[in-house]
Amino acid sequence: MGSIASVAGLGVLVYAIIEGPTYGWASTRTLVGLAVGAVLIGLFLAYETRVERPLLAPHYFKIHGFWTGTLTLAAQFFAFFGFIMVFMQELQLLRGYSGLVAACAMLPLGIGMMPAARGLAPRLAAKMPAARLSAIGLTLAGVAVVGLSQADAATPYWAIGIGLWVLGTGCGLAMPPATSAITSALPPAQQGVASAMNDLSRELGGAIGIAVLSSVLASTYRHSLNLASVPDRLRGMVESSGAAAMHAPAPAIRSMATTAYSQGIQAAILTAGVVLLVAAVAMLVTSVGRTKD
Repeated sequence: MGSIASVAGLGVLVYAIIEGPTYGWASTRTLVGLAVGAVLIGLFLAYETRVERPLLAPHYFKIHGFWTGTLTLAAQFFAFFGFIMVFMQELQLLRGYSGLVAACAMLPLGIGMMPAARGLAPRLAAKMPAARLSAIGLTLAGVAVVGLSQADAATPYWAIGIGLWVLGTGCGLAMPPATSAITSALPPAQQGVASAMNDLSRELGGAIGIAVLSSVLASTYRHSLNLASVPDRLRGMVESSGAAAMHAPAPAIRSMATTAYSQGIQAAILTAGVVLLVAAVAMLVTSVGRTKD
């Protein structure tokens, strides 16, 4: 029962978020989908409090390290997965990179992440609470993503490379202490639950991040279009697909679509940065007064 309610609730919720720009955020279809998803997730949590062997005991979230680690990973992968999905479109559609060149252009992210996660994070984790270290990493990542949200086709690559490197470094600092906080919060007999929660927070955060940032991109793109100047025979194509509109026969339509799509990408990436910074503030506030988790 619990697994059915959780899967159904998350599925309906993600579907409603993805389709929000298509049907309208105030449409009955979208509002009902969001409401049904929230109710199903609420039923899942209520059911888990009453069974003898729950899939996920809600009282675990009263443990400091468990909920802070979960929040850090969920926020990080919300922003990270959504950012990668959106930013690759900027590199390919707006800057004209091929798939291979766009992938290579993301290398500074890994160059920053691996040394931070393997070397710097373990040393810092021995000197400060996990939540505080996560706050530092989330802040670096959030500042980098906010900066990258201002990039456009004219931004030099060296500036983008620096932003990606800072983003990778921030993620490398935030991820290991969050994982350790979750696993150390529960006793040995519950390490299966800790491991599952570690994976769930990443996958759920990533899935919702992709859905939300895609919706922000699509909503901003459509809101930025001036469809009154578009012929009726092209209006549906322009409104439904920015990539297709950027290859429309009329130069004016291509220019408008490119500008609107760029604004959509910037809005989506900025949303990811704000999520990271809000999570960083939450981690910083909760780490006050703690010497070591």
